[in-house]
Amino acid sequence: MSVAREMGVEIVRGVDGPWLDPSQLVVERELVTVADLEQPLNLGTRFDLAICLETAEHLKASAAETLVESLVRHAPAVLFSAAVPYQRGPGHVNEQWPNYWCERFARHRYGALDFIRSSVWYDEKVLWWYRQNVLLFVNSDLCRSRPRLHREGEIQKLRLQPASVVLPDLFVTVARRLLDLEQALLKGGDYVLEVDEHGSVYLTAGDGLTGNGARPHMTASVPRKRAGSAWNVR
Repeated sequence: MSVAREMGVEIVRGVDGPWLDPSQLVVERELVTVADLEQPLNLGTRFDLAICLETAEHLKASAAETLVESLVRHAPAVLFSAAVPYQRGPGHVNEQWPNYWCERFARHRYGALDFIRSSVWYDEKVLWWYRQNVLLFVNSDLCRSRPRLHREGEIQKLRLQPASVVLPDLFVTVARRLLDLEQALLKGGDYVLEVDEHGSVYLTAGDGLTGNGARPHMTASVPRKRAGSAWNVR
């Protein structure tokens, strides 16, 4: 909100949950409404743009339609991103591919324009989950009335960009973790299994900690013999 103001936006409004710590705000407290986004939201006015980034995955799947309805109620354009399957994170309960959200916005005549990701895909100054997931959903009437948006829509029809893609950063993180587990199974030995706040498992040989900020969860013993051996977990 503060950055939007710096860029010349005159009217801003924020919405956050009951966990909001007012001391962390850099805008006036009265500009932020505390609400449960699993319930319908109506601020009584409309804006040019609504922004909802990496929020939807924290809401129950049963609230997905409600969230989308709340967003389209407030703006003809919605900058949106949400965690994909296996992205993981604290409080993630509904990780979905972008097509899942595209279908729900389409019921309100909002189409996805995917021209932002290509401009920031390799820009490491932008957090990777935004680079991977961000789309602009635009009401069809607005899209037709704005030449630049309409042109982007026509270009997408021609090149059929897939919405569900994974950034190498996420793929490598998940693949490396799986490789560590596979190598431990093949090598055998005693390990400490630790689980971090994202629900990710880390292995450390013996009794040491990983240093990943994970907490001890269980220990496992793998017989030192060929692949196919069973884990003894305690």
